[in-house]
Amino acid sequence: MRRKDRELSKNEALKIIDECEYAVISCAGDKGEIFCLPLSIVRENMSIFIHGATSGGKCENFINGRVCKIVAVSQNAAPKLSSEFFESIKNDHAKLGKYAFTTEYKSAIATTVHV
Repeated sequence: MRRKDRELSKNEALKIIDECEYAVISCAGDKGEIFCLPLSIVRENMSIFIHGATSGGKCENFINGRVCKIVAVSQNAAPKLSSEFFESIKNDHAKLGKYAFTTEYKSAIATTVHV
């Protein structure tokens, strides 16, 4: 992890997973293509359960033992700027970064483990 000051404890990460508004699963396919899909999750102990069919891309990635990552996001709050305010800051890179291109959220990343 590049920003060690942002690293979460195990309990903090599990809390985010439990409270997540949504999650996304991602992995690389046979030909290097990226497989990425939004989903809802449920956690029990150290297992994450996802809803899905017994066939298809998501299932095949698990059956084939691919390493997949699940990103869980909670407390997502994107800024809602009035068009007047946006017009007043659109040429100011510092203000754009502070007010327009920022999103307050919490996230945790889980990696599949095949046993």
